[in-house]
Amino acid sequence: MGKYAPRSKKPVLFWTLWAVVNAGLVLLLAQTLPQIKLGLSDVKSVRLREAAGAIFTTDLDNNGHDEIIAISLTANVYGQKNIVAFSPFRMSADKPFSYVWDNALFPGEAVARPQDVNGDEKNEAVLIRRTETSIIVRTINETNDIVEIPLPYPDLPFHPGTFVDDPEFVDINGDGAIDMVAVLKTGFEKEPRGIVAYDLEKRKLLWAYPTGCYPHQLAVADLDGDRSRPEIIFSGWAPHNNYAANGTDDDTSYLFIFDADGRVLDKKIMGGYYSKIFFDVGDIDGDNVPEIVTSRSCHRLDAPDPGEIKIYDWKKKDFRLQTVDRDAVFTGIFILPIKGQSNSLLVVGDSLGRVTLFNHRLEPVRRMLFKPPAIVLGTGKLGPNTDPSRIFVSSGFSEFSILAPDLKTEFRFPFKGSYGDPPLIYAPLSRETVSAGVLNIDGLYLVSKERSTTGQALSALWTAQTLPLALLLLSVNLLAYLARRPKSGEESDVRPILPETVQELTHKMKNPLFTIGLEAERLRDALAGPLAAQADEGARAAPGSILEDVQKLKMTTRMLMKMSESREPSLEDVDLNRLLREIGERYRALLKGRMEILLNLDDEPVQARLDPRQIEEALSNIIENAVEAVPDRGTIKISSTVVFSPGRKSRRTVEIEIEDNGRGIPEDKLEEIFKPYFTTKKDGSGIGLPIARRIIETHGGRIEVQSRMGAGTRFAVYLPASEK
Repeated sequence: MGKYAPRSKKPVLFWTLWAVVNAGLVLLLAQTLPQIKLGLSDVKSVRLREAAGAIFTTDLDNNGHDEIIAISLTANVYGQKNIVAFSPFRMSADKPFSYVWDNALFPGEAVARPQDVNGDEKNEAVLIRRTETSIIVRTINETNDIVEIPLPYPDLPFHPGTFVDDPEFVDINGDGAIDMVAVLKTGFEKEPRGIVAYDLEKRKLLWAYPTGCYPHQLAVADLDGDRSRPEIIFSGWAPHNNYAANGTDDDTSYLFIFDADGRVLDKKIMGGYYSKIFFDVGDIDGDNVPEIVTSRSCHRLDAPDPGEIKIYDWKKKDFRLQTVDRDAVFTGIFILPIKGQSNSLLVVGDSLGRVTLFNHRLEPVRRMLFKPPAIVLGTGKLGPNTDPSRIFVSSGFSEFSILAPDLKTEFRFPFKGSYGDPPLIYAPLSRETVSAGVLNIDGLYLVSKERSTTGQALSALWTAQTLPLALLLLSVNLLAYLARRPKSGEESDVRPILPETVQELTHKMKNPLFTIGLEAERLRDALAGPLAAQADEGARAAPGSILEDVQKLKMTTRMLMKMSESREPSLEDVDLNRLLREIGERYRALLKGRMEILLNLDDEPVQARLDPRQIEEALSNIIENAVEAVPDRGTIKISSTVVFSPGRKSRRTVEIEIEDNGRGIPEDKLEEIFKPYFTTKKDGSGIGLPIARRIIETHGGRIEVQSRMGAGTRFAVYLPASEK
C-alpha cells in the first residue's frame, strides 16, 4: 500500500465520506419527523366496553361534558337490544365509565341523532318505531324521562317494511314550534319512499313527497337567507330495482331542494343506476351565503359514472363549478372551516385511497395517500379547545386515522375484522379542555389526547427511530473526531482513517439508500398513474430528482469502497506482454470504427510476478481515460520495453507506455489528476487514475505522465520484472 498523504494535503477521501454519511443520516432523520409528531401527540385509546350497533355523543344535561349514547349490537338474554347513556369521564367501581340510564328498545325501533325535540334547549335521545296504527317518536332526557309522540302514517300505500328515519327537528314553517322532517325508507320493496314532514305540536302530517330514488341524505338549511322558513335538501341514490314516483326513478340519483310546504324548488339529475350522492351545506367562499357541495360515488362495474364534485349556487339555481375524476369515485364530502380564513376547504376521500383538500374553486390544494379506499367519516373538534376541526378517515377497511387540517396524521388505529358489522363510527367528545372522541369498531374505545411526559416523549422519539438515528449520527461524528485528531505532542501528524472503517460505514449506507430509492420509485409510479392529472410539474419531477441523487450517492459509496479496498494482490507469474496484447485486442474490438489501437510489444515473453486482475484494472483505467480524451478516428498506442535500473543491471523493469493523440491535459492540472475525485470531465468520477496509481504502487511500481495541449498524453507505467 502507498503511504498516507501528509497533513498539508487535503484529506479528500475522509471529508467526502464524512459528508456523505452525515447527509444520509440527516435525510433519514428528516423522514422520522412526522412519526415524532404522531408519537408526541400522545393520543391514547382505552377500551370502554364491547362494540355497539350505533353510537352518538351529546351533552344531555348541558354541563359541558358530553355523554355517549350507545345501542347494543346484539340482543340480550331476553331477546332485547338496549340503549344506554353513560359518561366516559367518570369511573365507576367496576367499569371505566358511569351509567346515566339504560333502557330497552322496542323491536324494530331505530335510534336517530340526539336533538332538542321539545324546545327546552337540551338534547334528548331520539328513537323512532312504527306500530299498527302510527309512527312513534320517543325521546329520553338526562333524567330518564321518556316522552312518546304518536304521528299518523302518510296517506300512501304503506308497506309493512316501510319506516321513518334520519329525522331533523326544526321549525320549517316559521310558526315558532318544532317540526320534524324525515326520510321514508322501504328497503328494496317497490313501495313509496321519499321525504315526509310533521307538525310535532299538532301531531299531524304536513306533507309527503314520494320519490323513485332511495333516500340517502337529508339536511335543513337557510339557503335564501330569509331566516324564517329554511329549505330542505335531500339526495337519493339509485338502487336499480325498477320503481318510479313523481317523475323520478330508481335508475337515477338526484339532488332535491324543497320549501317548507313540500314544493320542489329545484331538482337535479346527478348520476345513473348504482350512483350515490353525498352533500354538505355551508359558506365555502366567505360571502355569507351557503352553498351545497356534492360528491358522487358509483359502484356498478359496467361503465360506471366517474367521480364528480360539484358546487351548487342557490342564486343561480344551478351548479357553478365541477371537477371530474375518471379514475376514481368519491365518498362523503365535508366542508372544513379554516381558522383565521373566510374561505373554507372541502375534504373528500376516494376509491384510490386519497384524501384531498379542495379550495372553493375546486382546485386541489393538498393530498394524502392511504390504503384504498379512503372514506372521510366526518370532521369535528377534538374537544372544545381544539380548533380548527380534525378529519376522521377510514382507510383500507382496516385503519382509522385522525388528521389535522394540513392532513398530517395525529392518531392511527389499525383494526381487524369485517367492515360494517360492527359499524366503524367515530364521534368527538367535549369535556372542558380534554380533547377526546369515542371510536366504535371491534370494541368501544375512548380516544383522548393529553400532554406528553418526558418518558412518553423519549418513547415517541425511540419508536419513530429518531433517537437511534441521532445516536448513530453522534457516533459517526465522534468517530470522525477521534480519527482526525492530532496525536499527543505531534501537532503536525494526523491519524489516518482506517480503510476498514470506510468499508463499514459505506456498507451501512446501502440499506437506507435502497429504502429511499424504493419509496421514490413508488411515488414516481403513483404520480405517473392516477395522480398525474392532479400533481403539478414540480411534484412529478421530484421522484426523478430523488432517484438521480440516490444513484449518485450509490455510485459515491461504491467508489469509496473501491478506493478503500485494502486487499493484498494475489501474485502469480504472468507474461506481461501477453496480458497487454489481450487488453489491446479487447479495446480494439470495442472501439472498431471509432479509433485505432496500435500495439508495439516485444514478441518474447516478459515475466512479472503480479496480480493480473488488478494490473488489468489499473491499465484499463488509463486506457479509458485516453479513450475519453481522443476524438473519433484518433489513435491510442500501447507499447512495452524492458529497461535496467541504473547501477543494478541485474534488476529489470518493464516500462508500459499508453500514448494518445487527444486534447491533452493542461500543465497546471498534471499534478492534480491522481488526486481522488479530481476530474475535468462533466460526468467523470475522478477515481480511475487514483485507483490505477494505488494498484501500481502496491506492486512496487510507479506511474508517470507527460502531456501537451492539442498534441496528446503519454502515461508511463514501470513494473518490476521477474529476475532471469
